[in-house]
Amino acid sequence: MKLKNIKKEKFYNPVLDSDGKFRATIRFLPTIEGDEFPWISLFYYSFLGPTGILYEENSLINIKKSDPVSEYNQKLLATNAKAAKDAVKKQKMKIAYYSNIYVIDDSTNSDNNGKVFILKYGRTVFRKILNIMYPDIEKDIETNIFDLREGCNFNYYIQDIDGSHDYDRSNFGPIEPLEINVEEIMNNAHSLSSMKAPDQFKSYDVLKSHLDYVLGD
Repeated sequence: MKLKNIKKEKFYNPVLDSDGKFRATIRFLPTIEGDEFPWISLFYYSFLGPTGILYEENSLINIKKSDPVSEYNQKLLATNAKAAKDAVKKQKMKIAYYSNIYVIDDSTNSDNNGKVFILKYGRTVFRKILNIMYPDIEKDIETNIFDLREGCNFNYYIQDIDGSHDYDRSNFGPIEPLEINVEEIMNNAHSLSSMKAPDQFKSYDVLKSHLDYVLGD
């Protein structure tokens, strides 16, 4: 799921320690000028074909265009065969979220401390964001976790469980003022909306060619 024009060093890359764990204290950044929200979502596909080759690409559905994997899945479902349905389950569309973050403390790479990155995260972390911003229980206080100075830290915790990354233990701390140079940090934030620009996506023909290669066609 590579973005063509955004340098990879702009993305946060958590490195698990020898015990298969990672901890970091981060702060989510607010919406920057030109973006609609402090996060963006992208649909993508990630699966191994029968060749054992990985297909991992952002879907053209993000920019409201036909996508070869979506079309292929529809053809499989039309056969109504169990094997086809099982294949579609393995190669169904997924969603990823992206936000600008400020790293306060990285457990495995202190060089990241004090820097701004784009964090890619999934549904587990996104639910935690929504739950604290819009709590169901009336007595809970709504917290704007995207308030860089007056918000709260996010304790980002990753654990390798049977080869998969688990984020369940990640949590937000209490509201905690942060003594930082907000203007300097925000000047280093990255445009999230630019990640959905048409030039960030491979063409249909390129994706179709890659899909055929992965499928062994």
